[in-house]
Amino acid sequence: MRISYMQIMNNLMQTGLTVSLAALVPLLLRRVLKKRYPARAVCLVWALLALRLLVPVQLTLPEAPVQVTPRTNYVMQDDRMLFEQAGLPVEQTPARWVTDEQAAALSHAGTSRTTTFNLTAVLLGLWLAGVVISAIRQAVSYGMLKRRLDRTAGPAERADLLDVLASQRSGLGISRKIPLLISPAADCPMLAGFIRPALYLPDENISAADAAFIFRHELTHCRHGDLWLKLLLTAARCVHWFNPLVYLIVRFAQEDIELACDDAVVRGQNAAYRRAYGETILRSAIAQSRRRQSLVSCFGDDKKTLMRRFEGLFDKSVKKRGAALIVLVALLTATLGGTIAVGTKKDPAAAEARALLMANTFAQAYVDEDAAAYMKYLAPDSDLAKYDDYFSTGAAVYRRYVTRYDPETGTALIVFEYVWDADRVAAMDVHAPSPGVPFREAMRLHFTGEGNDMLISSMTFEVSSDPFTSDPDNNYLVSSLDDFKLLYANDLGLPDFVAASDGLTIGSGDSKLSKDKCCRYLTQVGLCANDYLDREVDVSLSGGEVKRIEIATLLARHSALMIFDEPEAGIDLWSFARLTETFEQLHREHTASMIIISHQERIIQLADEIIVVGGGEIRHRGTTEEIFPLIMADTLGSCPVLNR
Repeated sequence: MRISYMQIMNNLMQTGLTVSLAALVPLLLRRVLKKRYPARAVCLVWALLALRLLVPVQLTLPEAPVQVTPRTNYVMQDDRMLFEQAGLPVEQTPARWVTDEQAAALSHAGTSRTTTFNLTAVLLGLWLAGVVISAIRQAVSYGMLKRRLDRTAGPAERADLLDVLASQRSGLGISRKIPLLISPAADCPMLAGFIRPALYLPDENISAADAAFIFRHELTHCRHGDLWLKLLLTAARCVHWFNPLVYLIVRFAQEDIELACDDAVVRGQNAAYRRAYGETILRSAIAQSRRRQSLVSCFGDDKKTLMRRFEGLFDKSVKKRGAALIVLVALLTATLGGTIAVGTKKDPAAAEARALLMANTFAQAYVDEDAAAYMKYLAPDSDLAKYDDYFSTGAAVYRRYVTRYDPETGTALIVFEYVWDADRVAAMDVHAPSPGVPFREAMRLHFTGEGNDMLISSMTFEVSSDPFTSDPDNNYLVSSLDDFKLLYANDLGLPDFVAASDGLTIGSGDSKLSKDKCCRYLTQVGLCANDYLDREVDVSLSGGEVKRIEIATLLARHSALMIFDEPEAGIDLWSFARLTETFEQLHREHTASMIIISHQERIIQLADEIIVVGGGEIRHRGTTEEIFPLIMADTLGSCPVLNR
């Protein structure tokens, strides 16, 4: 999928804008939320918002109520009439900021007199530079701290501290081993390491009581996965380094992570326990000399955060679980994401016009055998672009085409009509069907990109009436009514120069079908070969005559399975007799399996097996000897004339 610079910037702006608006609720109502919901629930809200920031995809409604269109092109144009031609309002100033689409339209209207400066690439470069610098700063800071810790760390030697750690780990249900290391590089107790976390102490000069508080706090961080949450928040801040609200989200999330951990440690404890725990935090904070690193958990903290943590320690109020808060913020984020779109509003009519422009140019390239036109709208990474140097239609001459856009799939269908040129066939020494006989093929174009960046990405073959160009298994050859309609139920219509013999040739797939064979097939369906062999298949034929030619074409294919839907409809009695004789002959020779949908007694009697369908259900099924008498009895029994 091809994504433009503008799409990347629009997606970043849309996610940043919608998440910032959603974050205003927990930011502005922070004091209220702290009283009603536990800090752990608020942490999950921050995690949800950070995760959305890292998925820069616009999940908007098809018709977003709020459309924000950035104007990142500065255009200078002296001729004000060109603004009008480009669909822009005419103003006195010769320069203004416009959207990408408006700049393209203006440049098209006056290519030589328009000066455009596009800020998109500049803004994207600045954003990427900011992301790289922020990420490097975080990685270097964390890497240097971790390296200092590991270089100076040694295992703890006090047995009582190791016993306290094992006891706390068991009490929290943590099965993995968390090593206890002593490092002077740690100015306070901290947990560090994402894959193999370790607990670091500055020294072993702490009491067993303080150690119990510290270990329980840090192990709770490990149990909650707080280091990974900190990494998620840091990544969101690096990607959206230009958004001040993201810095607030990260700041308050870091604080709530500590509050949630404190709440888990003192939950269900009395005032004396809470006071002792608070004193341990205070002693650790006094010893802390460096600023807290964002990717580790520190037992101490800054002054403001410490005051809020102490407030939470003695808050024994009953709080709600917080599920409603998380769901509310998630719904708010999804609603804002669905109703606010950043970028040029998608115009289905414009997309269709662009697709048809490319499809018509691509199709005309086949008619004109123009390699430049063929390449004009191909995406650079398209496989079709490989044929630039040797684009050719070979021995075929494409004469006309029709295009159609499918809005549901966003693709364009091209139906070509072409003939094999006798001179080219002879010159290239290729085996091809009858020269001059018109064939049709349908291909579908697929697109990538939007607006003026929309290009042809690939092409797929749909169906063809030409057995020479189909694959060895004839997967693309006409094999159903839908295939036939795809080729002929369009503005090209049915060819008015195809004779019955041409139709038999096309249907059989045999370019050397003899005149005698054509006569035999026409006779089998009750048509005089002398009258119809060279007659054009057009509106001068009756419906019954067209149907018999279609049946003859099917017979010429020598298919292993043939399906006929009321073949007797519209056919006179004499022709019907010839048709039934043909069915009888096929039945005797066992050359094909036939499924015939019919109400005619004579055709029904030919069957080996009869299936009676009524009201959408199978009523009877069996051999002719079993079912035919039931049909006749039902027919006679329900006839009011015969029942008199």
